[in-house]
Amino acid sequence: MVAWLHEMRGLWWRETDKVFDSYPGQPARQLLGIVEMVRDHVAADGYVGCVYHNTAAEFRDPQHPGHQESVQHAAEIRKQPIDIARKANAIDPEELGDVLLLVIDGIYANGAVLGPSGPIGLGVALAEQVIERYCPATELRP
Repeated sequence: MVAWLHEMRGLWWRETDKVFDSYPGQPARQLLGIVEMVRDHVAADGYVGCVYHNTAAEFRDPQHPGHQESVQHAAEIRKQPIDIARKANAIDPEELGDVLLLVIDGIYANGAVLGPSGPIGLGVALAEQVIERYCPATELRP
């Protein structure tokens, strides 16, 4: 299980690299692209929930290797938007990164319950508003 979870972590980084490649030199747009990527993943057929949220909920013992892998992934994922927000010269990069992480986690959780017909699409619109608030000098849509 831990090897599979670790492999899934690699998938996250490969997918976010594609987002970065799509918006080179546009860190604020990259942040929005990550949220769009998550929305698209959650809207795909066969989505049954975030493997890390599911694992952490199933294996609650902090010493369980699956739980530890989930926590480590969450810590890395938390750091990623903060680092990108710094590159975007956000007013408060830490806060922006954490707000976007909450949006992403909300998309994952809501998509698992209500599916693509639920409010997951609103997560992208919310993320756009939040990014524009923290990065007022940035144009997200040309």
